Amino acid sequence: MPKPPTHTFYVQGIHCAACELIIKDLLDEGKYIASYTFSASTNKIDVSFTNSRFADPKLALFFIQQIFQDTSYVFSLQPSKNHHLPDMLFGISAALIIIFIIILSPAQNIITQPNLDNSSSYLAFFIFGLLASISSCAVLVGGIILSLAKTWFKNNQPKWQPILSFQIGRIAGFAFGGLILGLIGRFFHVSYMLSAFLLIIVSLLMILAGLDFLGCQVFSRLFKGNNLPQLAQKSAATSLFWPAAVGLLTFFIPCGFTATVQLLSFAAASPSTAALIMTSFVLGTVPMLSLIAFSGSFYQGNQRLNRIVSYCLGALIIAFGLINLNTQFRALNLPNFDPQILIPAPTSSSASPADNLVPMDGEVQVIQLTAEARGYKPSSLTIRAHTPTRLEIDVLSVSGCSNAIIAPAFFEEKIPLVAGETVVKEFISPASGKYKITCWMNMMTVNVEVI
Repeated sequence: MPKPPTHTFYVQGIHCAACELIIKDLLDEGKYIASYTFSASTNKIDVSFTNSRFADPKLALFFIQQIFQDTSYVFSLQPSKNHHLPDMLFGISAALIIIFIIILSPAQNIITQPNLDNSSSYLAFFIFGLLASISSCAVLVGGIILSLAKTWFKNNQPKWQPILSFQIGRIAGFAFGGLILGLIGRFFHVSYMLSAFLLIIVSLLMILAGLDFLGCQVFSRLFKGNNLPQLAQKSAATSLFWPAAVGLLTFFIPCGFTATVQLLSFAAASPSTAALIMTSFVLGTVPMLSLIAFSGSFYQGNQRLNRIVSYCLGALIIAFGLINLNTQFRALNLPNFDPQILIPAPTSSSASPADNLVPMDGEVQVIQLTAEARGYKPSSLTIRAHTPTRLEIDVLSVSGCSNAIIAPAFFEEKIPLVAGETVVKEFISPASGKYKITCWMNMMTVNVEVI
């Protein structure tokens, strides 16, 4: 009996573990395929056929391409020589333009210093969810919901059923997760160092996920054993339980926006408030994620569009991760990049920093701040280097985020703020430079220039 013909194919367009499962699922259903071996590290597939007519590699390639004609995956008999470089450059350029517009617009404050706290309206958290759903959530959760839609849409199930199930599970997961965070927050307090460390970890995971979309596949290999793609594949069954289970577990997807809201929910120290905060946020992500799911067939079928969008989203998610990382570095007084240097300074004023120095009380310079639930005023000030300094904070109101300040460059401990009181802290100002006084969650900032 002649040995079944076997050919090696190289595939492009894989950027997550869900992609691997989709490819394996379609190969399992492929007619005339006896067996296959898939190497995720090299994107190489060895396929053995049951019919001898596929001894011709070109005919075998055509057959494989027909199996995957409704997807964005591209197969070839030779390793890719990066002939999609123009698409990559186009996608990354689009991402850079978007980021540049954000940095130069008021929207950059929403991303780098979101003015949210646990006293913000639920509408504010809903809008924050909308913003998340067109950025990092679209990339990190969108890939999973696309694979979920892929497995369901090929059956005779109504398209809206699994998507509704996914969204219900996601909403329930976020509501329950918020309740647990609020309950834990009653008994424990997250230090600013720990919150910064957690957000740094989330930012690094975002960067790794972005590299996957650029073809590096670091994140998917690092978390190859994760269960979300496997649950998405199980959702091809008739039960609506699996889409809901996938939605519920997206609470744990590493996303800077989600992590920010989770920390605010923790700081609320109230199960009901935290649950409503997380629910409002996740409801904001529903429209865009549903649109991604329903447009899955078009998105998967247009190969060039898929490549460009993947490169663009990969660059965007890396940028968002770097922005989040930079925010935490700035709050911890570590080396960081100030986006304000990209904005031309006003030329109409000739005032120097020395003209805006805080007043002196004898030999002590006095910093006077006003603290409210939504931030601190003034937002910037100038002080003298190596000088005894007294910080006076008139606390009008506080929130879970603004109820304590940190300034690692000036003093080590966290200073609690109590509404109706004036908080005083004395220290010796450091050497010349630019520093920050922030809330304990690194979101509300006072810029301090030392001269």
